[in-house]
Amino acid sequence: MLGHEVLSGPIFIMEHGHETMNQLQKVFELGYTDENMTLVVSSSAIVSGNRISMSLSGTAQGTPLKGEAIGLINNSDYCKGIVIMTVTMESEDNTKQKEAINSIANSVIYVKPTASKTWIQKLGGYKLVSRDSYSTNTSTPDGSYYTGGTSSSSNTIVFCSNGSFSNSRSSYTALSGSGLDSNLDQSNDSDRGTWSVLEIGSNNVVKMIYEDGTVVYHPISREDGFYYMANDKYTKGPNDSCE
Repeated sequence: MLGHEVLSGPIFIMEHGHETMNQLQKVFELGYTDENMTLVVSSSAIVSGNRISMSLSGTAQGTPLKGEAIGLINNSDYCKGIVIMTVTMESEDNTKQKEAINSIANSVIYVKPTASKTWIQKLGGYKLVSRDSYSTNTSTPDGSYYTGGTSSSSNTIVFCSNGSFSNSRSSYTALSGSGLDSNLDQSNDSDRGTWSVLEIGSNNVVKMIYEDGTVVYHPISREDGFYYMANDKYTKGPNDSCE
């Protein structure tokens, strides 16, 4: 996100993982939502070559907003493209903001990052597994009332040598006790995409492009036999789902 001393409102620059203009346009038409604001489409999309632009409107904590967004398709192995968006108060003239994001879009230069061959060899053909569990029991001194609960979760990321990955997550929670019916909650979900490891400054960073176009960067490190990524501790092991 960029700020400006003269122009009001932030300018967001976000990488996306969409390979075609059709895919990017469908995402644009969904609008934009984060923990602070919600924006919906307020104009028809304008598509020209590898560029799409669209107007948005919405609110942030009850305050009316308007926005302008430009999406670019690059579709290289290292960057599929970016989205540039400006947001201002609904009552403000955003002509200058639109000029600013157009200027940014016209000046974009894609630079191929340096791949971390060492970490690509460490992860390719292997999986990282993170597990967590917790249990608790409470009872009155005379034993007339008690409650107990257990929970566990796991996250498995399989890094295939061909550059694809699969990510599966599961969680389990069980509650029981006096006056409680046994309560069981289970969930499982999974995602797929492509991965690489880049050298960014002094860090090695795993880049993951999900099938829905989401792009995330996770610094990775190894210490005391464990791998640390995305604030989780993982163990490494072989996998039988891909090479």
